Amino acid sequence: MRRKVFVFSFLVAVLLSSLFSSCNQDKRSLFKADNGIEFDTINIEKKYFLDDNPENPSCNLKLTFVYPERISNFDARAARRVFLRTVIGPSYDSLSVQEAVDRYARNYIANYRNDAEIYKVNKPLHDEHAGDTAEGLYVTDEELDYLPEV
Repeated sequence: MRRKVFVFSFLVAVLLSSLFSSCNQDKRSLFKADNGIEFDTINIEKKYFLDDNPENPSCNLKLTFVYPERISNFDARAARRVFLRTVIGPSYDSLSVQEAVDRYARNYIANYRNDAEIYKVNKPLHDEHAGDTAEGLYVTDEELDYLPEV
């Protein structure tokens, strides 16, 4: 019995000593190793009011774009193109990061303006038929003759 306790104590001591000696060395830790990638961040925060009037509806854009600025042993431009293509879209991957983010913000506001115009055009039609049944909201066969060919 005494021998089993001694062997068990010896194994625990060896295990603990190897655990303490291996965990606190910077050279061996994968979590403390430098991966050679430096990131940069672009922040954009914009609020756009329709017709530049604070009384009108608005859209808010808050964008924080984190991208690789430098990568050791790899082409950072290629990595930035992948980031731009994946996060913002393929039409932006040929631009610099700042240009792509600025253009994305401009397009976001332009799309909001276009959506607001569509709403202005369609809202009176919706209001006219607000009390109607769904039947009055759809094009009938007789009205198809007046639609343009596509």
